[in-house]
Amino acid sequence: EALSVRLNEVQKDLTRAEEKFYRYISTQGSDLLAIQDGSLFAAITSSQQQQREIRLQLQGIQGQINSLSKQLDLTPDQAYTSSALSADPIIASIRAQILGTEAQLERLQKDLRPEHPTVVKLRKQQEVNESLLQKRAAEVIGKDGILTDLPSSRIRQQSNLDATRQQLAAQLVTLQTQREGLMKQLESLVTQEQQLRSQYEKFPDKQLQQARLIQAVAFQRGIYENILNALVDAQAAEAETVGSLTVAQTPVAERIEQVFNRKNRTLILLVGAGLGTLAGLGVILLLAVIDDRLHSPQELREALVSRDILLLGQLPIVRNLEGEEIEPILADANANYLPYYERLRSTLRLVGGGETVKVVVVTSITGGEGKTATAYNLAIAAALAGRRTLLVEGDLRSLSKAEKIGVIPDPNSFREPLLYYGAKSKSVRLAPNIENLSILPSPGPQKQAAAIIESSELQLILKDSRGRFDLVIVDTPSLSSCNDALLLEELADGIILVTRQAITRSSLLSEATDQLAEAEVKILGAVINYVDITMSLNTAEPELPALIVPSTQGQTEVEEVKVEV
Repeated sequence: EALSVRLNEVQKDLTRAEEKFYRYISTQGSDLLAIQDGSLFAAITSSQQQQREIRLQLQGIQGQINSLSKQLDLTPDQAYTSSALSADPIIASIRAQILGTEAQLERLQKDLRPEHPTVVKLRKQQEVNESLLQKRAAEVIGKDGILTDLPSSRIRQQSNLDATRQQLAAQLVTLQTQREGLMKQLESLVTQEQQLRSQYEKFPDKQLQQARLIQAVAFQRGIYENILNALVDAQAAEAETVGSLTVAQTPVAERIEQVFNRKNRTLILLVGAGLGTLAGLGVILLLAVIDDRLHSPQELREALVSRDILLLGQLPIVRNLEGEEIEPILADANANYLPYYERLRSTLRLVGGGETVKVVVVTSITGGEGKTATAYNLAIAAALAGRRTLLVEGDLRSLSKAEKIGVIPDPNSFREPLLYYGAKSKSVRLAPNIENLSILPSPGPQKQAAAIIESSELQLILKDSRGRFDLVIVDTPSLSSCNDALLLEELADGIILVTRQAITRSSLLSEATDQLAEAEVKILGAVINYVDITMSLNTAEPELPALIVPSTQGQTEVEEVKVEV
């Protein structure tokens, strides 16, 4: 019944994840496809080539315009005006009448006085012709605003082009029109290129969003199939159990007095045993309510699976030859416990869902769960596997553990932590005994640890380390003590939770996972630390237990592994 209820909830989550993915593909799929097949980049290149060609054409046209303007001593606008006025026959007729009137006035003024009626009549006739000339010029091209308030003498001057000059003026006007058209086309191509570039620059964000949606769908589908398989197994077991029940004896009716007399002692014993069992169960339930610690790896595994957290691996207790617990940081590169952490490192590479996991934050639910030892040993295993690894001691509230691997912290880092992080060439140190391993020791303990974590000096080191190293592991304080892990997670690809049997509490685990979900923090998975596995440092062939590791489809499967050291 619990599986059926859970299956309905998971099916709804899977449907929502698929709908969200399909909506995104329907709106952004064409843009992603255009970028992936190269058509968008080809369009940008084509637009740039067209712009170059148009600019070359504009340079040639501008040269021709300058040459014609120099020959005619006219601008393109003046050439248009002169060409239009010179081509109009009415303006030519009026100009001829004005010239004839002026010639008559010039002859008569030699013999007659200005007050003579003939001279006055000719002047009035000349004024009328000039007025007609201005009106006709306004009808021809006055709507363009070129001839506004121009005297008739200026109009006569601009309307006297001969046939050859009219042809040159028309050619100048044509070149100006062609130039304006090319300018409009160039502006359109520039705007189009800017839009295409903006679309191309958004591709990484769109691709990342698509990968996240695909991972979410795969993750929900894996959970759904796991619960569906468990439900089918439970139904099969129920059917098999019910089918195996048979009637052992035919019921016989007896008198109540006889049954009571014969079985009263047995009934009393059964009632007493039942009451004792109920009392014991009540005490156990009360202790479980008071103490919610998860006391076994199986309980931890079930708690993580119920919260949809992948189990990356189980890490053993480190013992010496006598079976006693020793320092959990494996500074000895030949220690046989390193295969567990090498397996954790290789499993971590599969969790990215196609994305490279380079910066990882390691934290725990509460103190004492062995997060620092896990971070150190994971870094050592990665370095021994040939990966350039940086271990960042992000727990500024505790002393540095760098001396465990032979690195002496800077004594001045405690007094000037910002200067210490600012000189990244001096703060990042190489481990002397472990190849490919570098460490950034902690200047702690610091009272203002949060301010140092949010400083630009430390964040610049983490951003720069992403390009310099293959893997960056950041050790941070537990989530129950402070939020340092959340401050550093913004610069990382995800977070790893470290749990430990008999230490991790169910209530704190739920609270921490809810807090990480609200902050939209990506949880890569969790590890169970300090699992009691019988093995010493000189054991030749350690027996690795069955671990739950993520498969390529986002599901979980049980895989038996044996490593020869």
